[in-house]
Amino acid sequence: MLADISNLLAAVAPVAGNGQVALVVHPAKAAVVTLQTFNQPFAVLMSPEIPSDQVITVATNALASALEAPDVQSNSGGVMHMEDTTPGAAMTSPTYSMFQIDSVSLKLRWPVTWGKRSAQAVAYIDGISW
Repeated sequence: MLADISNLLAAVAPVAGNGQVALVVHPAKAAVVTLQTFNQPFAVLMSPEIPSDQVITVATNALASALEAPDVQSNSGGVMHMEDTTPGAAMTSPTYSMFQIDSVSLKLRWPVTWGKRSAQAVAYIDGISW
């Protein structure tokens, strides 16, 4: 495991420099990485979308984002479902009309695009067995 992580860190080192590096793993592997690399100089992020035999390393300073203008819409004629997220609450979902309760609902859409500033910003290994 340490050899795999060392190889991944070496692969992104040219663009990471002394910046932050993140390892992205399946949740089943996150505890293994965290416990085996105690006091590590990198963040360990989890995603259930990552296969359990894959590790991805990202040089976070080599990522870029572009934000477009947010799109805000209001509506006074829609319907809202009010869910109770309290643990143990009944699975009922009351419905209210915005007109009925004299309210206005807002919807925010904010397009964000992510990209790599360098091809060496991301490295991964498939088929890990640890």
